[in-house]
Amino acid sequence: PFKVSIEGIGFFPSEKLVRVIWAGIGEGKKELQKLHESILSSLQINEKERFVPHITLARANRFVPSLKEFKETH
Repeated sequence: PFKVSIEGIGFFPSEKLVRVIWAGIGEGKKELQKLHESILSSLQINEKERFVPHITLARANRFVPSLKEFKETH
């Protein structure tokens, strides 16, 4: 077991064109990265993309031109 803290909010691809709203991880980031590596290794998966620990808070099924519109439609 380990503790995880939430650190900041972000938007993907950007705040002006919202598709995903996510929360970053502060404490526990290294532990989550090790857990991710362990799972990939156990499943014999070779992933090339860099893993960034986060929590997805919301996801739009289309790009939304602003955070305000995202809030209004979701």
